[in-house]
Amino acid sequence: ANWTASALVAGKEEDSIFVDRGSTTTDLIPVKNGRPLTQETDFKRLGRHELLYRGILRTNIAALMNRIELGSIQYRLSSEFFAQTADAHLLLGNIKPEDYTCDTADGYGKSREEAARRLARVVCADTSELDNKEIMIMASQIYETQRNELAEAMNILASKHGINNIVGA
Repeated sequence: ANWTASALVAGKEEDSIFVDRGSTTTDLIPVKNGRPLTQETDFKRLGRHELLYRGILRTNIAALMNRIELGSIQYRLSSEFFAQTADAHLLLGNIKPEDYTCDTADGYGKSREEAARRLARVVCADTSELDNKEIMIMASQIYETQRNELAEAMNILASKHGINNIVGA
């Protein structure tokens, strides 16, 4: 429970939902009257929207979403571990290559070109079939999916606990 101390500090002055996004998971901890209201096991936290197995780096794209829209066509994703969220965040400029601290899905480098190649593989293509604009559209959809899922969980917790303040880490 790495988030415990931070959540206690974050909720000391004001009721809040403490959000800690890591490489693999996102913890959402409601803190009311200085006390965390979270469940004690990951299983229970998953069921109450307090834990998302969605991180900035390690999340398999195929676990996050099942379709990518390019033009007017929706492409189903391969379930293989071809790319991860770090690839999308790197292409979007949300992280730098030195922030890409986990292994890549294919064991190769962490350049923008290599990240683009991995993202193309998610729809069983390569960079000769998809241009840079299409790969950036894919990266944006991956980011939006993560953002929307996080917003949904925060809204559920805010409504349930009557908390309107978010503190992030």
